[in-house]
Amino acid sequence: MTNTQYAQWPQDILERTGAINDAFETIYVPTPSHEIIHQRCDILRHTNRNRHGKSMGALRLAQLSSVGKTACFGYYRTSRIDEHAQRTGVYNPHLILYVSLLSCTSPKALCQEICRQLGDDNWQIGTASDLIQRMRAFVPRAGVEMIIIDEIQELKGRRTDRKDVTNLLKC
Repeated sequence: MTNTQYAQWPQDILERTGAINDAFETIYVPTPSHEIIHQRCDILRHTNRNRHGKSMGALRLAQLSSVGKTACFGYYRTSRIDEHAQRTGVYNPHLILYVSLLSCTSPKALCQEICRQLGDDNWQIGTASDLIQRMRAFVPRAGVEMIIIDEIQELKGRRTDRKDVTNLLKC
């Protein structure tokens, strides 16, 4: 190869690179600490089963940023939904909900997101208390056993409605 000749890239290099990056992003290798979190979530899920309308236990996971909490919970959610489907023959995508508080900083926004995920066509309509009542009705009907709230640290701050979100999560 002379100085004036350059290597030819395959024409589909961009698509191939994108596909490789997408595949890489789906790799999840559970660590021992992730397995412990999964076990704690299982205990919590089974302890709170059939307690709709009553005060339920919660698990707070405080870890440093970028240690894989979101990936850990994503894997937990999909694996438990798949296990439930294999065991019962019924696939329930709502068995474990995942909500990020990055976009939900008020009780109304949190309830809207939960109602939206549960298929409520009117998730944008109503007051905060209307949405809370609808959410409380939808959750048992949808067979929800656990709601994972990610980015809980976003509740820290000066806004008073963030305290209301914390109180709503206790119900």
